[in-house]
Amino acid sequence: MIPKIAVIGEGVIGCTSALQIAKAIPNSRITILHDKPFEKSCSAGPAGLFRIDYEENTEYGRASFAWFSHLYRTTKGAETGVKLVSGHIQSDNLESLKQQQRAYGDIVYNFRFLDDRERLDMFPEPSKHCIHHTAYASEGNKYVPYLKNLLLEQKVEFKQQEVKSLDEEPKILKEWSALRPGRKHVRIEAQKRTTEGKGKEYTVVHHYGHGSNGFTLGWGTAIEATKLVQKALGLM
Repeated sequence: MIPKIAVIGEGVIGCTSALQIAKAIPNSRITILHDKPFEKSCSAGPAGLFRIDYEENTEYGRASFAWFSHLYRTTKGAETGVKLVSGHIQSDNLESLKQQQRAYGDIVYNFRFLDDRERLDMFPEPSKHCIHHTAYASEGNKYVPYLKNLLLEQKVEFKQQEVKSLDEEPKILKEWSALRPGRKHVRIEAQKRTTEGKGKEYTVVHHYGHGSNGFTLGWGTAIEATKLVQKALGLM
C-alpha cells in the first residue's frame, strides 16, 4: 500500500518537510497544497540569514547549517540562493550577545567579540559590545524554488487549492499574509484525528512556529517532523 501524504504550504517549511519525507519514505505519494502562488508567499521575500533566537532550537539550527554547508560546497549559489556572509551585531547589553553566543556561537564560522579598538574604529556610533560571525544566507526567492525542483524530481505533486478542512486532505484557524508566527519552542507534534461523519482516522503532524528562523531551523525541524510521519505510518 502506497502511503498518501499531504503537506499544506509550499514555503520553506512545507517544501523542506516534503523533501525530508520523500527521502525517508521513497515509496510515498506526496502532494503539496498551497492557496496562492509562491511569489505571493512569505518565503519569497526573506534573505534567510542564519540566526537562532532561542537556545532551545540550537540543534535544529546545527542540522540546517550542515545542510547549507553541503549545498555551498556542491551546487552553485546562483541556483540555490545559498551564500556566505559576514557581519556584526552591536548591543549595549552584553548578556544579549552572550545569549547569541550560546545559541549558535559554535555553529557559525569565526564567532568572536570585537575588541575595543575594532569596535571604536569600525562604527561611527559604536555600542558597548559587538560580535562578529560568518554564516550562510539562503535567499528565499532562489532557495525555495531550488527545493521545489528537487521535489519535482521526486515526483512530488504541487496543487494550488484552498484547504478549508483537514478532513478533506491532511481546519484553518486563520489566514495571514507576510507574517511569521513564532514560538519559543517550534511546534512539532503528531495528532490523531477523526473525520466528521465517516469516522475515518488520520494523523496530522504539526510543524510550524519558526518565526523569523524558518530558513535557519527548517531543515533540522523537518528531520524531526519526518520521524513523526514515519511513526504514524508504522515505519518506525
